[in-house]
Amino acid sequence: MTADEYFAVASVAGWDRTELIEGFVYDMSPEHLLHARTVMALAQSLASQRPDLGVVASASVLLDELTVLQPDVVAYRPAGADDDAPLAAGVVEIVVEVAVSTTTRDTEVKPPLYAKAGIPDCWVVLPRDGVLRRSRDPARGGYRTTREHPFEIGDAAAAVGAVLAS
Repeated sequence: MTADEYFAVASVAGWDRTELIEGFVYDMSPEHLLHARTVMALAQSLASQRPDLGVVASASVLLDELTVLQPDVVAYRPAGADDDAPLAAGVVEIVVEVAVSTTTRDTEVKPPLYAKAGIPDCWVVLPRDGVLRRSRDPARGGYRTTREHPFEIGDAAAAVGAVLAS
């Protein structure tokens, strides 16, 4: 399935919590409270520390003609965004995935797709482990640089400043 077909069918079929990965539609897991709290805290912290960027929780990001992902938090350049379309990968500066019940997809499947699309900064937050994994320097097969930033469990937002400063 192409991204255009996905958007046409998703609106009619009520596919609210799905993603298109390399032409295949995948259901997203139900959102747990830990996930929702972490996403909100990260989005608020990132927005306050990067006022030059637009920051939203959960927006469709069009990576290519076969892949549309729903990162948990997206920071993007507002000047290049269209309110009536998914975010294009070219305007996205930071994607954040919070891995609670979808750890394999968030840590192994999505980062290489973000790198292939040229998104410069990919964060995977593991709230139960107290780790924010930041990957930078995208290449076709993945990110060249990955660094882990520990944080106190329950306070992922506190790691945002340290991560942005590094």
